[in-house]
Amino acid sequence: MIRDARPEDVPAMVKLVEEARRRMAKWQPQFWRKAKDSASMSEGWFTMLVGKDDVVTLVSEGEDGTVNGFLIASLQEPPPVYKPGGKTCVIDDFTVADDTLWADAGSGLLREALTQAAARGAAQSVVIAPDAHTEKKKLLEREGLLLTSGWWTVPLLDPSRN
Repeated sequence: MIRDARPEDVPAMVKLVEEARRRMAKWQPQFWRKAKDSASMSEGWFTMLVGKDDVVTLVSEGEDGTVNGFLIASLQEPPPVYKPGGKTCVIDDFTVADDTLWADAGSGLLREALTQAAARGAAQSVVIAPDAHTEKKKLLEREGLLLTSGWWTVPLLDPSRN
């Protein structure tokens, strides 16, 4: 079941995003390195976002009623050098508890977010997905999203010094 997130969902959302961060740090240790206080920062940030008019916050609930995925989409004005015909729906925090849930919970979250964003005036969506996240990328392709850009990184400092 997909529904709008409520303040009481924030701890479950934080738990899911923290696990996603640990996984991403294995893929690219410097770029995705977790800050020590990432959980508390996320809790405050997510709490502030839930219920805002220009943000879509959704959760997926399993049959047992537990939150097994979430998505946060912000509606933003595009850069002035582009005119897509409306706002851009930027989906960054978007994860599920297990890769097997992308096809069901992930798809439901994405479809509902895009529906709500379009109803709020968004003309396009941009979804952030790590290159190594195969299952998430498969979902995005199945849902008709196109790969438009990529971020290429290189460490410039020894990460063990930070």
